[in-house]
Amino acid sequence: MLAGAVRRPVDNTFSVALDLAQVYRENVSQSSIYYNNASRSPENAVDGITDQTVAHGHCAVTHHEQPAWWRIKFEDKVFIDHIVIYHRNESEVKLKRFQNSTVHLSDDCSSRQVYQQTEDPTSPWKDIFNITVNAVGQFVTICQTLGYVQLCELQVMGCPYGQYGNQCNLTCGNCNNGTCHLSDGECEDQYMEPMCKSCDDGCTDSSCNKDGCTRGCVAGKHGDYCDLPCPTNCEDSTCDQSTGHCSGCTDGHWGDKCQTECPTNCSNSVCGQTDGHCTKGCVVGQWGDKCQTECPTNCSNSVCGQTDGHCTKGCVVGQWGDKCQTECPTNCSKSVCGQTDGHCTKGCVVGQWGDKCQTECPTNCSNSVCGQTDGHCTKGCVVGQWGDKCQTECPTNCSNSVCGQTDGHCTKGCVVGQWGDKCQTECPTNCSKSVCGQTDGHCTKGCIVGQWGDKCQTECPTNCSNSVCGQTDGLCTKGCNPGLFGPTCDIQCGYCVANSCRQDGGVCDSECRVGYWGYNCSELCTNKCADKTCSKQTGACVKRCKAGYRGQDCTDSKSLVIPNEYLNLYQRCICLYI
Repeated sequence: MLAGAVRRPVDNTFSVALDLAQVYRENVSQSSIYYNNASRSPENAVDGITDQTVAHGHCAVTHHEQPAWWRIKFEDKVFIDHIVIYHRNESEVKLKRFQNSTVHLSDDCSSRQVYQQTEDPTSPWKDIFNITVNAVGQFVTICQTLGYVQLCELQVMGCPYGQYGNQCNLTCGNCNNGTCHLSDGECEDQYMEPMCKSCDDGCTDSSCNKDGCTRGCVAGKHGDYCDLPCPTNCEDSTCDQSTGHCSGCTDGHWGDKCQTECPTNCSNSVCGQTDGHCTKGCVVGQWGDKCQTECPTNCSNSVCGQTDGHCTKGCVVGQWGDKCQTECPTNCSKSVCGQTDGHCTKGCVVGQWGDKCQTECPTNCSNSVCGQTDGHCTKGCVVGQWGDKCQTECPTNCSNSVCGQTDGHCTKGCVVGQWGDKCQTECPTNCSKSVCGQTDGHCTKGCIVGQWGDKCQTECPTNCSNSVCGQTDGLCTKGCNPGLFGPTCDIQCGYCVANSCRQDGGVCDSECRVGYWGYNCSELCTNKCADKTCSKQTGACVKRCKAGYRGQDCTDSKSLVIPNEYLNLYQRCICLYI
């Protein structure tokens, strides 16, 4: 309650007729004047005119600012019974500007607040505000933190300090500081009359009456006259005036009067005042409302929850459960499992699988390694097996019995004589050494004699020497049978001696038969040569012409005698020229 406030019920039949604002109207001010318009100045709010229309020039208006305020200062303290405020009321918007306004008996907007308009004044409509105060003050300040102050009239009903009565024409008696009740002059505070004792030093503001301290006790005191000490362990040395109960305890104590020490294991020795329960938790290793119980042995770092003792930071290695009371499954890798369900969280030892590693890996997994989730062999299979769990034998014809884990395909090839992804097909009959490619069955080492083609499915040409031909194109690669030439030995040689000619062009290997000449001995010697003998290269008669002919080819019928010593030279020149 504010200093000087009345302690008894307000007498609603009594009314003070004096408006103190009219008495001290010169001492008014405000945070700003709306656009420096004199018709909005602070004096307008105490001109005695209650016109609530701003345009008529009888209202005080500030700028929109934070905070906006209007203030009146009295020459000395006065006793204020009530305040009447007339606010601007031209529209709903204008009247709403009074919402959140506050009234203070001070020269600022932060202390001695006696009123705040929290409700919307337009619902229901209310533009005149009658505020009961019953307190002593030297200022009245109207504040608005969200906009304008728009005050059309302020009435401060009360009496100068030390006066009372309807017209404030009576003087208070021997009341301390001259304060008395406005209606009948009765002293309300700090009696000084002979029958009253002086206030004890423990009274707040030294305020008391015949029944004791009226404004409570200073820190450290309680009782009607505040002459009793508060319990030692009360927080801030504050206790209830009537009972002496502490409003709070210093750390380490609890109880109405903080007479009991907090349990030893409370964290920072803090506990609840009402029941001594540890309110900030327990020291490490304890749990319970008073931290009276040790945490389970297997809690990690001995940490557990205060409410139920559950291990909140996990378990030591090898244990699981809310209180880590159960051992992890034997086959968990490194004995690590999840606290909630005991599942092995770091995998299994070699040879096991399952959420708790309770199942053996399939027999044919390589190195007995399988996946924890489904038991599939993750490092492959032993030789000869395939499948996610290596449950199927590799095909019989896989080389070294090796096949792929996923599909059983032979990955290292096939045994001799087979081909296909699973080596399920025999190589073609005519493949050399029965060897063929795994992918397409082509003979990769060639064909047996007499055959050609990617699968050696075609016979070599009949006239190939020893029936040998190339696998790719069937051409005779070892020559032709006598008397033949050409890629496939299907062309007759010319009139070669011994019926022998070259395969690549049919050129006779030696001389031509008598009567023939040319590179393949297919040209006839002229019949004018003696003995039908002519040069293989030129067709010129080698020995001599028949009688009656002469010349290189013996076609000249005139006689021409060439000495024998020049005959060979002549023939050689002719050969070179040709």
